Order: sequence, then C-alpha cells, then structure tokens
Amino acid sequence: MDFPFKLATGKPFDAVGFGLNAVDHLIVVPEYPAFDTKIRLIEHKQSAGGQTATAMASLRRLGLKTAYAGRFGSDPEGHFGLATLKDDDVNVDFAEMVDGARNQIAFITIDVRNGERTIVWDRDDRLAYRPEEAPVEFGSMGRVLHLDAHDPPACLRLARAARATGTIVSADIDNVYEGLPELLPFIDVMTILVVFLLVHTSDVDIIPNTKNITIPVSVSDKKPRPSVVVMITKEDVLVDGHLIAKLADIAASDALVIAPLRKALREQASKAM
Repeated sequence: MDFPFKLATGKPFDAVGFGLNAVDHLIVVPEYPAFDTKIRLIEHKQSAGGQTATAMASLRRLGLKTAYAGRFGSDPEGHFGLATLKDDDVNVDFAEMVDGARNQIAFITIDVRNGERTIVWDRDDRLAYRPEEAPVEFGSMGRVLHLDAHDPPACLRLARAARATGTIVSADIDNVYEGLPELLPFIDVMTILVVFLLVHTSDVDIIPNTKNITIPVSVSDKKPRPSVVVMITKEDVLVDGHLIAKLADIAASDALVIAPLRKALREQASKAM
C-alpha cells in the first residue's frame, strides 16, 4: 500500500508528540446511575491518559522511538503521569512540570453492559502554552509530529517549523479551538471523530443554483491512494478488513503489546518507506 507522502530520514525519533497528558480515573459501574442516587462501583483504576501522551506511549510499545513535549502539574497526578511515560521509555526531555499547577484529570464512568462512557474532566489553565513558549525545535526532531490541536497558536509554530524540515504533521482533533483554522493547512494527516463532524457541520448554507457560474473542469489520471483502516469491533481487531486478533485473546494476555497488530502495522509502514 502506498501513502501520499514519504517519511524523512535522519531524524532522532520516529514520532514526537506535542499536546495533552492526563490522569484518568476509570470507574466501571453495573449501569449508569440515575439522578440523585448511589451505586456501588465494580472497578476503579487510575490510568495515565491524554491524547498525545497516549499516542507516544502506544507507538513506543509498538517498537518505535518516540518523544513527548507537554506540561504536567506538580501534584501527585502529575508525577504519576510523567513517571508512566518514563516507564514506557518515551523521551521526556522537552516535558515540563509546572510548579503549583494541577495536572489534567478526568473521571470516566463506564457502563459495563455496553462500554458507553461519561467523562468529567478539568485542566489547569497554567498548563496551556502561549505561542512564544512553544518548543519550536522539538517538532522537527521526529519523522512525524503528532498534535492534538489544543493551544493551536503554539501548535502552529511547531507544525510550520517541522514541515520545513520534511517532517509529516498529524493531528487528533476533537473540538474547535481558537486559532485552529490557521493550523489546519499545516496538517498532513488528520483524525476526526464522526461526532465532531456532526456537531460542527450541522449549520450549512445552501448556495442557490445559478447558470451564470462556470465550474472549472478537474481531471485526474491517478486513482486515489488507499488508506490503512484499523477497525475494532466488539470481538475483533481488523486491519484493512483482515482479522488480526480477538479481543478475548488480547484481554487474556499479559503482554503490553498486541504482537499481531504491531506486525500488521509495521508491514504497512514498510510499504510507505
């Protein structure tokens, strides 16, 4: 499978990520509680999260060399999150701990019957980056720079500098933040939730039909290039429609890495190089 871009060589990291980290409190319940009631939980687990930090940890577990830049609070959750990345062998030389700030947290209530979740979260404003505070040199250190588009003006500075050195820029976008439209032209690969599209494209202006406008002719003699599709159902993990692993087997394993998935993704990556 061919990708519409080539990855740069000679970079110290395969992927670098600039964005959020968080500490999630996962609370599994037998059913979502009704208003003004009490319910006994089934399980509680504190876990490191955040879009970009999770992406870098996951890629590292798949065998890629990764680095993370972002801000942690100086509270116990912040120390926990930073230690988790270090334990996963993610480079954190550009990570910061903000004295007196609280780390981003989330309380995630999960209905055991269907896996549906409700998230209550908070982020200390002191963790945000102003544009002039962005570690501009960090973005070009990876073959891929991954963003979650929080603090878009700061992300823009990294993306612009990274692309100038041949780095591919990817982004995981879940909301519209101030400055996002200016960032979008510098993103090569974008991940967007369907609900995001539904929420932010619901108001559509219909342009009246007119015969006074001449539409330019667009001709392409090349077929669209295929994309890798990773699908997770209630039972299976599939790559491009091919069964890779059973969720039951993954849950029963103590391994931190899903070996068949790593193999399949490496095969796809080798075709792009």
